[in-house]
Amino acid sequence: MLSSRMKNSTRHLLCCSGLEEETFHLYQCVAKKMNNPELRSLVVNIAYDSMKHSRTIKELLKTVEKTEINLKDCKQNWSGLWKEILDVSEQVSRLENINDEEFCEIFKGLTELEDCLIEGYCFLLESKVPQCLADELGRFTPINLDCLNKIFDGIIDDKQRHRETLIEIGYCFAAENSIKAKNSTPAVRYQNPDAWHKDQIAQSMF
Repeated sequence: MLSSRMKNSTRHLLCCSGLEEETFHLYQCVAKKMNNPELRSLVVNIAYDSMKHSRTIKELLKTVEKTEINLKDCKQNWSGLWKEILDVSEQVSRLENINDEEFCEIFKGLTELEDCLIEGYCFLLESKVPQCLADELGRFTPINLDCLNKIFDGIIDDKQRHRETLIEIGYCFAAENSIKAKNSTPAVRYQNPDAWHKDQIAQSMF
């Protein structure tokens, strides 16, 4: 019979797993609508990292309790993060194909999503969840608190790497937009050079 504290810890981790799974589907949707194969592969890698995190958490919990996720409870307890995922998913679903300008906006939402997930895992490490889980798992397996902390630290490292990758992708799109704009050399450039230059700077910014 699990203690109430362990049940709360389990629910917290299951919600993390559910969020990671939803994030996986979101990244897959984004990747399918990207034209650039190299950048698309980076997004696919992030997607599978998210699924890996979800499965890692489920495997940890298999020993102590069932791993079905009550999405209703998760959406109530993690309302801000669920809303972030749903907002970006809705934005992506409306697009037939993601072009340079559109992805600059989507990438902002994805970066914010990774920030939220990082905060969620940092909160988890600062709470009693890892210790509670380690105590319970220690009854059945050789896993201890240090092992669990390494697992969650690794997930946080992945999230930080995802964030950096998304920023790099955003810069790639911004640079492509700037080059395209310069190559187009509109007539207004000669009529009002200062105005044209300011316009190009604005277009290259996120």
